[in-house]
Amino acid sequence: MGPVRDKEKRDKIMGYIEIGIKEGAKLRLDGRKPKIEGGCPDTCFVGPTIFENVTPSMRIGSEEIFGPVMSVFRSKTLEEAIQILHASPFGNGHAIFTQMARVPEYSVQRGEPVTWEINIGIVAPVALFPFSGMKDSFFGSCIPRARSSSFLHGK
Repeated sequence: MGPVRDKEKRDKIMGYIEIGIKEGAKLRLDGRKPKIEGGCPDTCFVGPTIFENVTPSMRIGSEEIFGPVMSVFRSKTLEEAIQILHASPFGNGHAIFTQMARVPEYSVQRGEPVTWEINIGIVAPVALFPFSGMKDSFFGSCIPRARSSSFLHGK
């Protein structure tokens, strides 16, 4: 992970990490004190950060952070995971970890735009398919409008 845009953006991301802790999410990987090599100042660096047991009512589970912070939601059923996913006003990308192979049919049946990966941790569109967000994460003028999160489904 390289530096974020500037010190103000770093401070905002660090604020979200503090909010996640205060709201009760479990901090699994703490990126607040990354090891910076090469003599670079630490004013714009945030290390990868992972929160577990995030809920949609938490700020880190309901706002776009745009930093190296992952929020992991848990659901008891695939339907519950997809309900959480579709209830979000955002949708840049989602990763669903499940043993069920039926995930893609839900998006098609519901007719809702969504970008997700199944059992793959990084949600990244292929370069030949332009992507500028979906839903309230939209940036552009001619395609439908997407939050980065992961869901663990099942055992």
